[in-house]
Amino acid sequence: QIEWLNDTFKTPHDVEIVIAECGKYFPPEDVVNAYYASKAVTGTDSSRIWYCYELIEAQYEIMKYLVTPGQGDRIIPSHVICPPGKSCPSADDRLVNVVDAVLYHEMGHAFIDLYSLPITASEEDSADSLSAYIILEYYQDPDFANEVIRDAAFEYLLTSSVDNIPLEAYAATHSLPIQRYYDLACYAYGKDPVANRDLIQAGLLTSDRA
Repeated sequence: QIEWLNDTFKTPHDVEIVIAECGKYFPPEDVVNAYYASKAVTGTDSSRIWYCYELIEAQYEIMKYLVTPGQGDRIIPSHVICPPGKSCPSADDRLVNVVDAVLYHEMGHAFIDLYSLPITASEEDSADSLSAYIILEYYQDPDFANEVIRDAAFEYLLTSSVDNIPLEAYAATHSLPIQRYYDLACYAYGKDPVANRDLIQAGLLTSDRA
């Protein structure tokens, strides 16, 4: 990913990408996360993306849940998790997909900052949009790009809860996980309606939104 980014984008200064055990650098409640820090925040000549191992560990547990019979398929039908006639990615492979999507989400924040991009929605939603656009438009294999976005969407669906949402969740800068799921599902459908019509058939994407 970094090689492609270096070949594709010109930035006014370096953007470091750091994968680390963030418990050594951030408060405990902040380590299951990924971050973009501008040059003004880092206090150096470079901006920086942090991707915490703690987040990767949590994402792996979700992907294991997704592909374990009797677990993930209680929320997402098994034929949607693994469409008939296609090979079923492992939890490890799906984890890499989710990591890619989050990396490009943080790159979205970086691009908004580095290029002073005007945005018409919240920055978090715009970063999600930019991540989906880059993956769906520029990955060489469109089927693989679709898998990446679907896995990223499924992660939000599995982690969302429509019951007992704490009031402070509505004050967060991120949209609720279920909203982020529908956004990504809609981007995937918009790019390839045929490959993603199973989402509508399974009731995982409304016809009006599609």
